[in-house]
Amino acid sequence: MRLITMAMAGLLTLGLSSCNDFSGEFKTGQTLKLKHRTIFGNTKTKKIPAGNYRATLGFSSKHKVKLSLKRSGKKDIDVKIKLPDNAQFPTYQGKIDIPASQTGQLYDLRGRVATNVTRSGSTSTYESCTYTDQVRRCEKVCEEVTKPNGQVVTRCRKECRMVNVTISGSRDVTYHMVYTHKKIKLGAFNPGTRDRLGDFKGDFNDSDKVYDYYGTCL
Repeated sequence: MRLITMAMAGLLTLGLSSCNDFSGEFKTGQTLKLKHRTIFGNTKTKKIPAGNYRATLGFSSKHKVKLSLKRSGKKDIDVKIKLPDNAQFPTYQGKIDIPASQTGQLYDLRGRVATNVTRSGSTSTYESCTYTDQVRRCEKVCEEVTKPNGQVVTRCRKECRMVNVTISGSRDVTYHMVYTHKKIKLGAFNPGTRDRLGDFKGDFNDSDKVYDYYGTCL
């Protein structure tokens, strides 16, 4: 769950972030070959054997997609796909239609993303908070002084100064919750055909606490 203010609420519609990982299932009836982009910028072909996998589909940036497949007792399969600048991959709402010629993959990527956003009613309550204030602090400072007759005496004085301190308090607030549920269906097709070779279906859920009012921390 994230905490956001009213000014940030509009950013919810962007829907693209490294936190927006779709969790679901990937199915394929045959071995697929996907071209993986390494951290060095090289391309490596990874094979995905036929089967059903628990999977996640994430976005590290606007043009980088990562598909992770979980395998029981075996090493997971991670495939990073770089999309060209002109590729359109909506992660909030819309149709996905990216031909193989744009990605350099062996398959067309087609599907759809749908998003449903709901909000709760307003809640008014008190929350804990902290604030900084200045207070006057004094301390006793002593030093040894030698008199002309050789006698050593201790003389003390009080020194005061203003210091910053953190004070705990509470404030009244009003907020509402925003709930986001996304669904994605993404298929790998033989180029230019309706021959579906692989299929990913996933969901993403998030909740945001949107403050409508902040009182003074006291």
